[in-house]
Amino acid sequence: MSRFKSLIARAKAALSRSGGSVNPGRVFLVVDDDPGARQTVVDYLESFGYKRVLQAANGLQAMEILEAEPIDLVVSDWAMPDADGLQLLKALKLDPRFKHIPFIMVTSPVSQERSKVENAAALKVDGYIMKPFRSNVLREKIGQAIAMANLRGRTGVLVVDDEKATREMIVEYLKALNFVPIFEAGDGSEGFAALQLHVNEIAFVISDWEMPKMAGIDLLRRIRGDAVLGPTPFIMVTSQTSVERMKVEQALHADVDNYLLKPFRIDDLRKKVEQVTEKAKAQALIERDLTQGEECLVLSKFEGAIKLFQGVLDSDAQNVRALVGMGVALRNLGTEKAIHKSLALFRKALVLNPQYDEAYVELALTFEDAKTADQAITVLREGLRNCVLSEKLHFQLGRLLLIKGMQQEGLAELYKALEIDPEFEEAQQLIAGK
Repeated sequence: MSRFKSLIARAKAALSRSGGSVNPGRVFLVVDDDPGARQTVVDYLESFGYKRVLQAANGLQAMEILEAEPIDLVVSDWAMPDADGLQLLKALKLDPRFKHIPFIMVTSPVSQERSKVENAAALKVDGYIMKPFRSNVLREKIGQAIAMANLRGRTGVLVVDDEKATREMIVEYLKALNFVPIFEAGDGSEGFAALQLHVNEIAFVISDWEMPKMAGIDLLRRIRGDAVLGPTPFIMVTSQTSVERMKVEQALHADVDNYLLKPFRIDDLRKKVEQVTEKAKAQALIERDLTQGEECLVLSKFEGAIKLFQGVLDSDAQNVRALVGMGVALRNLGTEKAIHKSLALFRKALVLNPQYDEAYVELALTFEDAKTADQAITVLREGLRNCVLSEKLHFQLGRLLLIKGMQQEGLAELYKALEIDPEFEEAQQLIAGK
């Protein structure tokens, strides 16, 4: 098997998503019939670093601009003649070309009647700002709107709780925060089935801890153990009395993303959701850099790979994929110092995750390149004690044993690789050659 075969597969499979930080290239549209108020918003946006800010005096003018220009975010007043903010919002959300554009509504306190709020919420408005407001408020709302836009494509939430009243309360909170659709389950087993069915719609899971059939901690473990569902952000809801040290440690060990303690308010939920979504965005950026780094390895662009993997390690020093990728890139630079450092990176990865078979493979290949095949064989045998079902380790060990002239042992390892993966072409070819 090519040493980069698994890297190529991961590079093709991984998703690359961008974050919601300030991007000067974004195009904003500010809509307000009051020239002074409109200019204030424009000035704020320009002070944030946004270079292209277009203006419209009402909803009709805004639609003309939207037809002619690619707009990334709309900031609109509510009360305007010739199509107000709500009418503009309706037009955007009903048009497939524009419904993805984040929309922030600016309103005065007197216009903030309950019916208006409900109307805008039903149309998935991305944020509200009350007049008068300061620039930091606008900056915060823009960040939230862009973050929400980045999650679109998975805007649903799964709520898991055996108490119907609690579930309904959380659902109402989430509706107020503009999350749709919202899926419900009465216990962990139902929740896991719902997540499997709607995985492409669900942005995160909110689950109670204490439930019959399958508790929240067991649901979390099952999700984290699933190759497809594993990365799904997860918020655990527990009562004050149930948060004993053991439970906290169990949930942390299972990679819970956050906690909510009953009873909680909508602001508590809002903060937890923001924290989870920010974490998901950060993970997406790491995944993007890992994927691009692994693609650089495939293309032999080792300097570029080193830069990308170092960026990941700067934010997550224990990222095993980045450690191994960095080691591969350094090894291919060919200098004695770089090779020595690559060995240390592979060993660090194995200390952090002894079941990461890719690290054993790359460590063994490094020893093989250094003409120390016996050390490479020792590494592979050690790897198989921790990763018995790794076809890659069996293949590499079999290949090296054949090179050493140990034909019977080498073929036995190749046959083990084929037992695990019957379509392992390189193992088939080696066996056929012998």
